[in-house]
Amino acid sequence: MEEEDHHHRARDDDRFGYCLDLLRRYDHDQFLVNLVQPRNHRRAHAALRALNIELARIRHVVTNEDLGRLRIDFFRQGLERAFTATTTTTTIPKQTPVLDLVSETIAQFALSKQWFDRLLSAREADLSVPNFKSIQDVEQFAEMTQSSLLYAYLETFGEQLHPSSPVYQAASHLGRSLGLTILLRGTRHHIESRLCYFPQEWIQKYNVDLSRHYRGQWNESNSIHMLQAMSNAASSHLVAARQYVHEIPVDVLPAFVSSAIVDVYLAKIRRYRYQMLDPRVEFAASLGWKLLWNKWRRRF
Repeated sequence: MEEEDHHHRARDDDRFGYCLDLLRRYDHDQFLVNLVQPRNHRRAHAALRALNIELARIRHVVTNEDLGRLRIDFFRQGLERAFTATTTTTTIPKQTPVLDLVSETIAQFALSKQWFDRLLSAREADLSVPNFKSIQDVEQFAEMTQSSLLYAYLETFGEQLHPSSPVYQAASHLGRSLGLTILLRGTRHHIESRLCYFPQEWIQKYNVDLSRHYRGQWNESNSIHMLQAMSNAASSHLVAARQYVHEIPVDVLPAFVSSAIVDVYLAKIRRYRYQMLDPRVEFAASLGWKLLWNKWRRRF
């Protein structure tokens, strides 16, 4: 019996370790966020963020959209099985380490299916060439991805989320801020793939020549003005999120420490005058300390 328990714990550790390794390799910022989470929430955080990595990477590892949709459907079916198992006596077969840990998290915390549906829909839409018409469209993509991940994670703290609640509003704004910051920071990689996550209305407003954009000619004031606009939008949402800080239960605040990602990277991007081809804007050695500071202050 003890040997069986030992093997069971080992398998659990393997799944958690696998998810942490995905974070370490592909989303080091969230790996650092995981390190400052309460011990009994680290598995859930790692599961949700590893799922996001798996979904976000699909467009980079498949050769066409149809294959991408098949891969999305694989995860959709795996999540459907997890939610079905919460209402029946169905036993979930072993899947992938990420889906197994996500399934465990869904069952343990009775997570809402809607957040996963939104994430899947956004990642499936992202298989196509991005074509956002307005900044509101870009923000909605951030809401469907980053905010949805925050909503699901907040449920592991026992939060019953309602659109009018301070916790929901803070998570919505923080998710949008994170999403915009991540897109802004990823500009160099988007250029290499000839992708543009800036809205068409801004491209026209600032008279940005996309052919020059793809050649990385950022010294032009037009391109820099567009980058500044994205940075300002991310900052505005962070300010809006922080208006609710005193209305959020203290034990829930660890879920919001990722605000440090926005602070650190926007400061770095501005310091380097929006020269997005400079790889230094993509790394921030101070992030770990900022996360610890946020945790210690019980603020975000």
